[in-house]
Amino acid sequence: MIRSFFKIILLVLSINSVTAESSDVAAKFNRILSKYPKLGLHGISILESQTGKIVYEKNGSSLLNPASALKVLISGIAFDQLGLDHVFKTQVKGNAEKLCLIGGGDPSLVQEQLYALAEITQQRLAPQKAISELIVDDTLFKSENPYDPSFSGDAHRAFTADIGALSTNFNSIGIRVEPTALGAPGKISITPDIPQIKVKNTTRTTSTGGKKSIGIRVALTKNNHYLVHVFGNVSIKGYRGEDFFTLYASIPSKPALFSGYIFADALNSRGLTINNISEGRCPNNTKELFTWDSKPLSSIIRDMNIYSNNFIAETLLRHVTPSHDRIGGIDVMRTWIKNHHIKNGSAFQLDNASGLSRKNQISANTLAHIFHKNMSSILYGPEFLSSLSINGLTGTMKNRLKGSDDQFVIRGKSGTLNNAVSLVGRAQSLEKDFIFSFIFNNSGYSVYQLQNLENTLLKSLLESP
Repeated sequence: MIRSFFKIILLVLSINSVTAESSDVAAKFNRILSKYPKLGLHGISILESQTGKIVYEKNGSSLLNPASALKVLISGIAFDQLGLDHVFKTQVKGNAEKLCLIGGGDPSLVQEQLYALAEITQQRLAPQKAISELIVDDTLFKSENPYDPSFSGDAHRAFTADIGALSTNFNSIGIRVEPTALGAPGKISITPDIPQIKVKNTTRTTSTGGKKSIGIRVALTKNNHYLVHVFGNVSIKGYRGEDFFTLYASIPSKPALFSGYIFADALNSRGLTINNISEGRCPNNTKELFTWDSKPLSSIIRDMNIYSNNFIAETLLRHVTPSHDRIGGIDVMRTWIKNHHIKNGSAFQLDNASGLSRKNQISANTLAHIFHKNMSSILYGPEFLSSLSINGLTGTMKNRLKGSDDQFVIRGKSGTLNNAVSLVGRAQSLEKDFIFSFIFNNSGYSVYQLQNLENTLLKSLLESP
């Protein structure tokens, strides 16, 4: 009887505490939001971190475009479906005449790893000096551009690169541009530096200019090579011989061939000549020479969230379904939300995993509860939190809320599209601990102004009453 009495007392105190907290947050937020009359469509949700109870919401159930903040969903699903230590395997197989590079859908594969794989392959095949054909096999899932046509204007940007089961460097090319003499073309350096990439340089060195004065177009030629056209003005002002700047462009298609070109170039440099490179399924009469394991999934998801990498998100979407395709991945996302009893989980529309879509629709409440589910996981909660940007320190939050020192920590995943700004995460001080979700669509304010609003709301959330 006494024990039950104390339980009731604790419950009443807890309810009163949450109610008081809610009133305090509501008063602060309403005062701040009243200064922004042109917010447009927006949703805000604040949860108590420990319990997941809603402390404050405004339009919390309204369906809005979350932009890249949606990546917290594929983060949890990938951890759930694949496991923290899951690795993706890239295989090399061969026989006396042919060599196969087989993609296992590693979204983190970079050229340095292909160089290492080439060295191991050459050692395994020594003293052989030539291979008649290198077959690049990306048949695990099809290569495609996973973004809707409304992003066609960004087709050459690295964040819209094609995905594929055999991909390297996130299917992008690095272009370094340096000034030379006034009026002369700039100096162009390409990464990866392989024979199949040619440069058309129509840049001009001027006394003014910068990154925004340089344009890049990458085209696939008739022989499946790449032509990189770099144009515009590069400024000599302030240049002292250090790297001027590097831009990144997506390859237009054929990601498996792109990987094959890098691998073949690395083999050639080690004395193993590749006479031909083709796409296709690896023949059955080959034997395994070596398998390269990716870094663990926990590290890959950290890269995805810290740098808001769309390529990783869309690749992981193919891995969480047996069908290895977008439709199957979307079905898995829908089922995951429903099976985990996410609040308002019946109301949403999903088009992809990265958030780079005009069609994704989800509420601030649902997004906050997805975050709470991930953070609270006894299996992967710590890894999920460590994958997020930290205010003033890392990733997309590096330049936000600086100078807080040990007063508070904000871990979050931001998102930005035309007419969409978002942020979901955890706000924590010594006394307070909240989960937050902000989504702004079609606002009359700039991205900078909306991010300042988010910062102001977060600071007020953690202030003492």
